[in-house]
Amino acid sequence: MKKFILLFCFFISFLSNAQNSYIVDKKGKKTIVRDDAIDVILIDKRISYKLPGKTWEKYITYKHLDYAMFNGRYFKSFKLNRKRKALFVVAEEGNKKLAGISVVTTTSRGSYSNSILRVHYYVIENDDTILLEIKANDTKSGVAKRKKIASQIKRHFPNCQELIDRLNNYSESDDKAILSLTNSSYINCN
Repeated sequence: MKKFILLFCFFISFLSNAQNSYIVDKKGKKTIVRDDAIDVILIDKRISYKLPGKTWEKYITYKHLDYAMFNGRYFKSFKLNRKRKALFVVAEEGNKKLAGISVVTTTSRGSYSNSILRVHYYVIENDDTILLEIKANDTKSGVAKRKKIASQIKRHFPNCQELIDRLNNYSESDDKAILSLTNSSYINCN
């Protein structure tokens, strides 16, 4: 009985330390990475990560990345319009993916600073064909565009109920909330 309890405790501790984050390169090699040590570096077009039990960083460029899964999010490399881009995949249904990226740009002059959140959404087929491209920001002039985003996306994912429910949660009075869609966890409707 003591051996059974010891084995059970070992099994539970093993599961609690299991890593849920990983990176898959273009060659199909899967690398398990630490959940707390993976960062997307947009300016350098690469991901930094640490292996379990290690303290030093390693890197993979978008060029060599197929996809990464971390913290419930799916980050994939695409070749769009002959340029390599890596985007967060929000949802997937059939042969289409809703993907996007958000960037905060801050400008300052003296003691004055201004930040603008810019979001770029795509609906992409598996062959990297762009079906829909939406650019939006959080400025006053972008209100009308932000209010149309949910309906445009719903047209491409009519059978993905979880995504539709998530889009319905963004209220009309807070039109800026739709800009946080790229920060949400991945939905697989296949």
